[in-house]
Amino acid sequence: MPFSLRPTAAVIGLYRRVTSGLWFTPALYVLSGVVLVSLIVEIGPYLPASVLRPFPASEPATVKGALQLLASSTLTVATVTFSILMVVLTMTASNFSPRALSGFMRDRVDQNTLGMFLGAFAFGMAGILLLRPASYDQRFLGLLLLITVVVAFFVLVALVYFIHHTATAVQITSLVVRLHGEADDAIGRYLKRAENEKDQSKAPSMLPSEPPGSVDARSAGYIQVLDRNRVLGLAVAHDLVVHVLRHTGDFATRGIALCEVWPADRLTAEVADVFRAAYAVGAQRTAESDPLLGMELLAEIAVRALSPGINDPNTAVNCLDYLGDLLVRIAGHELPRQEMHDGEGRLRVVVATPDFRDFLERSLLGIANAGAGHARVVLTLLGVLRDTASVTQDRARCSIIEKAARGIADLALQQLVFERERDQVREAMEKLDAVWAEPYG
Repeated sequence: MPFSLRPTAAVIGLYRRVTSGLWFTPALYVLSGVVLVSLIVEIGPYLPASVLRPFPASEPATVKGALQLLASSTLTVATVTFSILMVVLTMTASNFSPRALSGFMRDRVDQNTLGMFLGAFAFGMAGILLLRPASYDQRFLGLLLLITVVVAFFVLVALVYFIHHTATAVQITSLVVRLHGEADDAIGRYLKRAENEKDQSKAPSMLPSEPPGSVDARSAGYIQVLDRNRVLGLAVAHDLVVHVLRHTGDFATRGIALCEVWPADRLTAEVADVFRAAYAVGAQRTAESDPLLGMELLAEIAVRALSPGINDPNTAVNCLDYLGDLLVRIAGHELPRQEMHDGEGRLRVVVATPDFRDFLERSLLGIANAGAGHARVVLTLLGVLRDTASVTQDRARCSIIEKAARGIADLALQQLVFERERDQVREAMEKLDAVWAEPYG
């Protein structure tokens, strides 16, 4: 395979894990605080009097006291902030979904706020340790005091904004909107592949009939990154046909095939290791490359809301409204093809990617099962399916929607108590019949 500057799957996975952690951004702020005060202290003796003239003279004790106050107060605020964040994470895990915690860990406001507090603490501590008042002009000490006050002001603003942000983020509506945004971004990247493949031949190809070679997983975990272009490049470089069995979001089990390769005799141990390098495996699924994850999280929150212990059908309806928006977007577009060809049009890679049925069933059926006894939930489900059916003319997709709708309606008619609610379900099904009759007409 020719040399490429494109980062490997392992590097991409490592970058995502590092930048999504709660420690990375605060560590940069701490480093920045130390570097900033070090530079100020270092260049202080060399600043000309004309530069320092606008600043008032300050006593060394005043500057030392300000730096000590900044360090002690910001450490206290950082501790309180971290405690608040832990309460939010605990509440999210218990009431909504433990898998939604990663979003709060990636939240830029949380990362930057904690980082600003710790950075200000590092600024104060480093200033106390590095400053030698006898070596500086009093006007330079006035400049340093002004910078310390400005840093303290930004810390105060960050604290107020963090309290506002946290109070907003713990609301279920905010969580649903955030998950919808993450899912929408992932689906957008997924659908973009289909746009890039429009010019390719759509004639289906057959995989070779002889027994394939197998590239087995060496570590257990969820596939966080699958570099499809690298797999294609490897297939072309070694003149292979590859069937990718596990895609992003699937669980990789040690000893179970990640992909199959033809002809088998060309799959050496070295080539197999190179194919494994196209995968990055981690402890959990990630939203960046997994188009199903965000929809499954919304469905999980809806199912939890419908549990007897919570019994909050309004939250389930809220989740369904946003799931409906995502399903309508998917239904109105072609999904990425499973086949990848080389420059000469020969089949090189077949990828087992999610299809329309996966998106619909994994997002709606769990809610349908849990909410069959809630008329509003059932009517919202049927409304989502009606909207989804209205944007597609694909016969196969309409058939999937029709089968799901009839199953949901039949289950609801068995569990709903009031006749008026059952009549509403029948009326909703009549509207659906009118929608999906059009593609067949």
